[in-house]
Amino acid sequence: MRKEFIDYIENLKEVNKYKDEYLIIDGDDNEIIEKFHTITKNQRLCFERNNQILDKILYNRILNNDDLSKEEINEYQEFASNLFTHQIQLDVAIAYEIHSWLLDLAIKRQDHDLIIEESYFKGLAIYYIYLNDITLDECEETFYTPFNYTKEEYFKLSKKARNYFNRSMGNYLMCLSRTKNTQLDVDKLISQYERVIEFQSDKEVRALDPDINWDLFIYTEKTNFTSVLTPLKNDLYTDDTRLIDQLYTYIKDCYDEGVEKINLTVTPSSSVMLYRYYSAQYYKKIITLEELCDKLEKLSTPNLNDPLNYDSIQRIFQNSANLILYLHKLKKQGYEVNERITNVLNEMDYHISELSPSDHTKLFFSTMDLYIQISFMTLPEDQLYDRILHTTVYQSFQLFIHINMLKVICCDLCQYLIVKHPEYFLSLPNIDSIDKVLEMEQEIISMIEKFIILHDVGSVQMLSIITNFGRNLTNLERTILTNHPIDSFKMMISAPIDENIKKMTIAHHRSYDNKSGYPSLEVIKKYCSTDQQPYRILLDIFHVASTLEAATDTVLRPYRTPKDIDTILDEMRTKRGTEYSPLVLDLFNDKTLKQIITNLLSKVRKEIIVDTVKHYRKIQNNSF
Repeated sequence: MRKEFIDYIENLKEVNKYKDEYLIIDGDDNEIIEKFHTITKNQRLCFERNNQILDKILYNRILNNDDLSKEEINEYQEFASNLFTHQIQLDVAIAYEIHSWLLDLAIKRQDHDLIIEESYFKGLAIYYIYLNDITLDECEETFYTPFNYTKEEYFKLSKKARNYFNRSMGNYLMCLSRTKNTQLDVDKLISQYERVIEFQSDKEVRALDPDINWDLFIYTEKTNFTSVLTPLKNDLYTDDTRLIDQLYTYIKDCYDEGVEKINLTVTPSSSVMLYRYYSAQYYKKIITLEELCDKLEKLSTPNLNDPLNYDSIQRIFQNSANLILYLHKLKKQGYEVNERITNVLNEMDYHISELSPSDHTKLFFSTMDLYIQISFMTLPEDQLYDRILHTTVYQSFQLFIHINMLKVICCDLCQYLIVKHPEYFLSLPNIDSIDKVLEMEQEIISMIEKFIILHDVGSVQMLSIITNFGRNLTNLERTILTNHPIDSFKMMISAPIDENIKKMTIAHHRSYDNKSGYPSLEVIKKYCSTDQQPYRILLDIFHVASTLEAATDTVLRPYRTPKDIDTILDEMRTKRGTEYSPLVLDLFNDKTLKQIITNLLSKVRKEIIVDTVKHYRKIQNNSF
């Protein structure tokens, strides 16, 4: 592998090492801040080096790829595999860029061996980079190979390409399990699946590669297929008797084969199949919802013969979360299950506390969205905000500090506005006079604090992007990031939260004049039925505060050069009335307020960083 590839990989490893250093920072207040500055400085150097390398070996090369030799293709494939495989996920997004580029080149050259190979790896990267909401179009574009090749064309492929061809169906199904399932054409999917199974059962196909474990291929595809069809995603298709029959048959086959061929027991890998099997029995009406909960409770109980390690606790965590989802369904049917839910949550917390600090963080990185989902479903509002803020430490130091910085800046701006210009708040619901504004000051501030805690909760599904300080974001990553207001809204849609907070959350990246930003107005109306914001003034305050906080950060954002408050205010004033509210921007003409906010952006930021480190130390070995 060429030197630039090796240098890039080593730089990424160094960046990851610096991420770990955040978790072990200690010392007095000044030492903590100095260590943060040192880590940020080192990250920035790696960031700049990697961007230079990528410009040279990838982006400039993509523009002139017609002369790429077979040897160079092999080099890039090796580079991508060092960045990403099933076991290694050092930089999935750049691996995706490489495989997309090579797939386009293969199609242009009509190199069918390379087409098969690169579609497989591009699809695998799609699965891992898109943490949710893959579209069917993306799946179909990438995975057309298992469905369009004839047997004669298959025979012309190299042995290596045939191997990837036969693994493509499993990849396709893995990706489909993360699609927006309302789009699924079930009949088409079943037809595609059965065609591949028939193909892999063909005697001539099997005779061509007798050393391949064809039954294992089919079993893997069948288990992936049950993952796609399992009607637990919003209870889709559960009224479709034909589909439920089909689903139950497939899952029962997998379960029976598992018991017979792999001695299926309650292990981290097999409990997923048991969970699907029990769920399928419920939807088939073989067992009741109560019986399903009883079975899932057993899956959530530690096996006395299994050591309590990361894998077993991850299984307990996931099965407990699934149990809570079904207990919540029981609750909706009028059953009294609150105590049972509380007991399950306490058990989860206890087992989580048994993990080492690094495994603790690792678990929450992999299952945080599930944990937050059940928090929204089960906790009363008075407990919800503290729990969400508490879990944020495990997502990202940066996000936790960002939230706390926004709270103090927005609260100060809000208090200042209420005193100086209470008339700005007359548009808020249930407020019809200046006296009412002054009377409800604490309620208004509480509203913006709650919104700030929740506004980025959907970003848990894209932590690998948010915490990537190794290089500039790719176009795909930027696109994924624009989904986080929608993801935040969807996560809290059924939670006991003020509807206005939900509306503010989905619109917190829209501009002041509502003509730019994301998501689009059409998308907002789809989820909220309206794009009107009764608490518009709070969003205007937040928008200015968020820009100031990010642009002046000297400690936690190695991917940008910090600016002083005068420079960033001058830049923001060029967008006065379009991107930013004139009312809020004009507040900074007051030198006293400007000095207060300047102090927050420097001294108070450092205090929050120190408090965050101490807070993390305190809870490292404690449960939630």
